[in-house]
Amino acid sequence: MGANIGDFDSVYDIFNRNVVYVIPTFQRPYAWEEKQLSDLISDIFVCCGKSNPYHYLSPIHLVEVDSPQEEMWKNYTDKENEDILNITNAAFTDDHGKFKVYLVVDGQQRLTTLFSLLFIISGNKVSFLKLLCEEKEIPKIILNPANDHQYFRNLLNLPYSQPSIISKSQQRLNDLFNTLSNINFNTIHQNFITGRKHVSLLISLDPNYGLQTFLTLNDRGKDLTTFEKLKSLFMDYDFNYCSPSNPVDIHNTFGNIYIILDHHDCYVNEEQFVQLSAIDLWVANDSDIPSKAADTIYKDYFRTSSPSTKNVGQNIHTKWLPSFSQLSNQISHLTNLLNGSNLLCNNSSNIVSNRTVEDDYKVIFHSLGLSLPSLAVLLKFREVFSCEWQDIVCDVQFNNNSIKNTLIERINTVLGIISQNEVTESLRNLANNLNNRIQSISTSKNRNISILHIVEMMELIVFKMGSTKPGTYSGTWNAAFIQNADLIRAAKLWFDYIISYGTRDGFYYFLLNGQPDARDRRFRYILSEYEFFKYQKNIHFNKNLQIEHIFSQNINPIISSLKNYGFMDAEDYQKFSELIGNKIFLDSSLNSSIKDQPIHVKAHAYQTQSYARTNVSSHNQTQSSIEIGNILLSITNPLHYKIYLEIRQIELVLFALQRF
Repeated sequence: MGANIGDFDSVYDIFNRNVVYVIPTFQRPYAWEEKQLSDLISDIFVCCGKSNPYHYLSPIHLVEVDSPQEEMWKNYTDKENEDILNITNAAFTDDHGKFKVYLVVDGQQRLTTLFSLLFIISGNKVSFLKLLCEEKEIPKIILNPANDHQYFRNLLNLPYSQPSIISKSQQRLNDLFNTLSNINFNTIHQNFITGRKHVSLLISLDPNYGLQTFLTLNDRGKDLTTFEKLKSLFMDYDFNYCSPSNPVDIHNTFGNIYIILDHHDCYVNEEQFVQLSAIDLWVANDSDIPSKAADTIYKDYFRTSSPSTKNVGQNIHTKWLPSFSQLSNQISHLTNLLNGSNLLCNNSSNIVSNRTVEDDYKVIFHSLGLSLPSLAVLLKFREVFSCEWQDIVCDVQFNNNSIKNTLIERINTVLGIISQNEVTESLRNLANNLNNRIQSISTSKNRNISILHIVEMMELIVFKMGSTKPGTYSGTWNAAFIQNADLIRAAKLWFDYIISYGTRDGFYYFLLNGQPDARDRRFRYILSEYEFFKYQKNIHFNKNLQIEHIFSQNINPIISSLKNYGFMDAEDYQKFSELIGNKIFLDSSLNSSIKDQPIHVKAHAYQTQSYARTNVSSHNQTQSSIEIGNILLSITNPLHYKIYLEIRQIELVLFALQRF
């Protein structure tokens, strides 16, 4: 029998019919997390504690499909889903006759969760959970996308072809089943869940109306994201301003984007996708957009009562949807690179020697992290020029004159101090060798660069250390991608953008004299790259490593003897302690155990990678800390500790000049 549309239905009855509920391709994948599931289970338990339990779930909105020949079925189901293919081939019939098929317009999260709950309680032998079709068992709810449905079949102990988790929604499904399996449902709970007082309301919508709207009508599911609200307005504009109306294009475009953004290696979320879209579409006309949050973009550009609303509707299919499709294609390509599924990642790096392109992508994206303006530039390059981001695109010239003079001045100061003190031979040699390297710096240097290198520099030099200069960003975007677009010209325009206004010199000056925040990802990135540069050890993703201050942040242990260490006062000490040369990566347990010990005690801990009862395993040791320990232990005069760390400060800036 079909669903009793318009009457209350028990959860048991919803599935105890000859019926299949299909999640259409325009719906987002399974999205419930711990909070939503916890709320549902809590309500059930509270109801079961009452003398006359009754629990009403919000309505579930459906569109009935009478035949697999209907356009709705052809437009909004995934032909790669084997169960979709099975019931299509069976023409919606089985051994019991014709069965009902519904597309779920609203309520898929509840349906999927309730179906899973009934499965956990009743077991996979209960007949209302499956549909026999061409001798194949099919669950009475078919998820989207196809990979998610295959994983769902795995959880239901049905034959499957894709068992591994490849998306965030599959992880949520896995967590759902694990959580439900670990809940102690007693007989009262089970009887209530499968009884007649755990109900919802099935509402059948007119197909045209049902697919023209995208509104949530329940009060339990997750809040709509800005991306989903954006789709709702697109549907509204399409209906009111487009002739002919084309909701299929909107549904399919957004449905594809949902799948791409749901991949567990996807670098962006829905909110960021909206911002990237805004940068792509409007930065040329409004330089403020890149700095706005997604919800502000939504309100200012889409939910506006201004005359531009009509233009919004008229340009949906000619401007915006093609742009969204292009953007989603580039994000999908990036996702493949980040999970190593693209063979191009096997190439050698053009940025760092002894590294692969795959490593470049992982450290630049997951360790450094790119802001949306930098990421937008990267994605736009491949869209416009169809080149790989790591490929060499042009030869540029760096002017090192200013920073070279600054480094010469700083090392001369150190050499002057050394000449007035009887320092160890090893310390003197370190300073002299560093001086020779600085003197050999070319005042200008040519270098072949890639787009990946450009956006790495953009992130380090412009968007964190300097001004974002949105107006210049907008102008560069226009000149690079819109006005007579050419790959080499575009790359050089963005390189000029990076080094304009003295920001490159400012970046190195800041590293040499400023107080970088150890919590900042870009500061950690520089130290991690230095470890790889000098010792070929990749520590970017070692979560056991923390930033250690060689001269402790806590001044109290040496407050009475600051001048013995060469500090004028407490302010001088605090400023020096935050310099990059005074910081290293250290195993978190060792870092915690040595705490605010004097520098000579720390030096021994660095060298041996142990202190008290703490012993660092080999994979958590950093060569920088061991080398620093050896050098510090060779120093007998407290004044020389500061001299050595000043040398290290200059060494790190020189590394940054060579690397970035």
